[in-house]
Amino acid sequence: MRMNMVFSTPNNKSYLVLYKFCTFVVIYGLHYRNNSIFNNFILILFVMLSLRKAIVVHPLVLLSATDHYRRMDQPRVVGTLLGKVENGVVHVTNSYAVPFDELEDNPNVWFFDTSYNENMYKLFNKVNNMESIIGWYHTGEHLHKNDLQITQTFRSYCKDPILAVINVENAHEGSPVKCYKLERESTTNNESTQFVFAHVPFEIEAEEAEEVGVEQLVEEIKDINIGDVENKICRIKQALAELSNGLSTIEEYLQAVENGDRPYDPETMNSIQELMNNIPRRIPGEMKEYLDELDINSFICATVRPVVLLNEIEKSK
Repeated sequence: MRMNMVFSTPNNKSYLVLYKFCTFVVIYGLHYRNNSIFNNFILILFVMLSLRKAIVVHPLVLLSATDHYRRMDQPRVVGTLLGKVENGVVHVTNSYAVPFDELEDNPNVWFFDTSYNENMYKLFNKVNNMESIIGWYHTGEHLHKNDLQITQTFRSYCKDPILAVINVENAHEGSPVKCYKLERESTTNNESTQFVFAHVPFEIEAEEAEEVGVEQLVEEIKDINIGDVENKICRIKQALAELSNGLSTIEEYLQAVENGDRPYDPETMNSIQELMNNIPRRIPGEMKEYLDELDINSFICATVRPVVLLNEIEKSK
């Protein structure tokens, strides 16, 4: 399994040249705004600029959110996003968990620990003062009714907060993240300003060091023996199926030799005889006692192993 990510390095000089060119085009267009060819060119140019990525999500954020969700027994978890802005592109580089609770039957009742959030940000800021609060995240597939209220509270930390909805159980192809920003809703009367969520284009990118770390982590996950009951049963079934196929092959070979369809091979017969000699011989009445002895030995080994490890830890202190 390989994470589907885009690894690229933004070209800062190209962005600067592009913005200078756009400024020149706008000033030049004031004199030729009635030209249809020029107007079409301006329209295409601004469409291309609007499709440019606005947010870059780094893989560390996805890993932290997944770990946060696995450790908590909640329908969804909430955390704060940290990052920085470079050449108009928001880089979401880090995150941390924040205590959060809500009533499922009443979305207007929710709790976000602001004191904890501020203390955690102070600690992170001491480690890396280049990162600042740029928004928040929650796990799940869709937006919730109280997401708008929570996002508005983050306006006290940053001017234009980002909401990242991270689907940690994404079993389908595609991006596991959706990014949103607040957008003022256009009204015709003099009512108070209302906000709505708007999709923001983004990419999942990583620096070279992050790419190496993620690939190493994915390889380690492959080799981890999770040890749950379902995996153990699957491995036992596969082993029994391979054993059954092997015994069927031996039976077919011996039957073919007996019928004269295949020549007698002394080396193959010696291997089969050695295999049969290694099988423990037990009469049906003693088989249960033999299996019980194996279970006792396994239990003793499992009990002694942690004791030995504890003794080694005590010696190393």
